[in-house]
Amino acid sequence: MRTPNGRVTAPNGVISIEPIRRTVRATLGGETVVDTPDGIRLLEKDHEPVYYFPLADIPAQFLRSSQTHSVCPRKGQADYFDLVVGDDVLPDAVWTYPEHYDDALDLAGYVSIYWDRMDAWYEDGRQISAPSNA
Repeated sequence: MRTPNGRVTAPNGVISIEPIRRTVRATLGGETVVDTPDGIRLLEKDHEPVYYFPLADIPAQFLRSSQTHSVCPRKGQADYFDLVVGDDVLPDAVWTYPEHYDDALDLAGYVSIYWDRMDAWYEDGRQISAPSNA
C-alpha cells in the first residue's frame, strides 16, 4: 500500500520504504562514493532507518563483488560488495537484496552502505550524522 507521502509497506507489515526527497552524498578518502536525489529510506520495525541508493548511482570502480552473503528473515538474501576507494578497501561495506521474499519489498537495483564506514554524509549539501527519520 502506498501512502500520500510515497511510503510503501511490505505485505509482511514490518518493512516500509519511502523517498528521501533530498540529495544524499557520501564521501570516503576525498572521493564521492554516492551522490543521488533518488535514494530511499528503509524503515524496519525495531531498527533505525537505513538509506538505499540506486546501484547505478555508485561509480562501478568503487565496487568489487564479495563472496559474502547473509540472510535477513524479513527481506531475503543479501549479497555484498567491497568498497574500493584508492588504496582503501572496506570489505563487505555495501549490500543489496537482488531477490526478495514474497511478503517483502523488492529492493533489487538498490544498495546500502554501512553508515559508519564513510568519512562524511550529506543531505542537500548539509553534513548529517545519521539517516533522518523524515
